[in-house]
Amino acid sequence: METIKEQNVLNISPTISTEEISKLIRSLPNGKAPGPDGIPNEVLKVAAPVIAKDLAEAASHYFASGIIPESLKESITVVLCKEGKKDYSLPGSYRLIALENTLVKVLEKHVANIISKAAEEHRLLPWNQMGARRKRSTLSAVGLLSSCVQTAWQTCRGCVVLMLSLDLAGAFNNVSYKRLLHILKRKGFLK
Repeated sequence: METIKEQNVLNISPTISTEEISKLIRSLPNGKAPGPDGIPNEVLKVAAPVIAKDLAEAASHYFASGIIPESLKESITVVLCKEGKKDYSLPGSYRLIALENTLVKVLEKHVANIISKAAEEHRLLPWNQMGARRKRSTLSAVGLLSSCVQTAWQTCRGCVVLMLSLDLAGAFNNVSYKRLLHILKRKGFLK
C-alpha cells in the first residue's frame, strides 16, 4: 500500500507589524473612490500614525484566526459603460468596478505581497512566467521571445519560426475557485 506524501506547508507568519501597516498605507494611491467604509486613502494616510498599531494588532488577529469580519467583505459595485460599443443592451458593453473598504485594500496588499514573496522564494512559479512578478515586465517577455527565435535560427539556419499567441479575455472571472484552492493547498499555502 502506497503512503501519501505529506504536503509541504509554507510557514507564513500571521503577524503584521506596525511598520508594515504604515508602509502599506503610505503606498495607497490618492484620488481613488472609497468603498462602503467611506474612508478615502488620503484620510487613512493622515490617520495612520495614530491608528497603525491598533490596525496591525487587529489584522494579525484576523490572519491568525482565519476569520474576516463580514463588514470588511462588503463592497459597492459600480457599472461603467465601455466607450464605443454599438449595442448597450449587451452585458459586455459594461465594466463592473468593485469598490472595497479601504482597510481591506491594505490587508489584501499585505497578503498579495506574502504570496508573491513565498512563490519566488520557494520557486513555485515556472521560470518563464512573466506576468504579475517583480522585476519582470512586457520587456522581459519580449526579450525571452526574441531569445527563443534567435536560438531557433542559430540551430536551424533558414528555418521559419512560428508562434501561437493567445489572449484569454475574461479568464480571471471564470477561474474555478475550488481548483484555485486545490492548487494553493498543493503549493503549501493552505493546510
